[in-house]
Amino acid sequence: MEDGVAYTAEDAVITKIQLKGAKEIIVAKEKTDANGNYVLNYTAKGSWKVSGRFEIESFVYEGSSDVIVIDGTNKVEVNLVLLPIENE
Repeated sequence: MEDGVAYTAEDAVITKIQLKGAKEIIVAKEKTDANGNYVLNYTAKGSWKVSGRFEIESFVYEGSSDVIVIDGTNKVEVNLVLLPIENE
């Protein structure tokens, strides 16, 4: 793995999290497509965030979005950046 090289996060695990007050409720876990994309369909109004985890070779990358507010009419695009973490 080279520093500064962007990789397509194919099969990264994306976690859809609903925020209710101080609680974070995991609603779904899905994998990204071959292009590293994932669509959050059927998302209720409220506050949400997504987190991601991607493993390639012996490297692990993780990241989390800021709070996403869904009002029922908006389409929101989130570019999630996954950064390397220490090997577990």
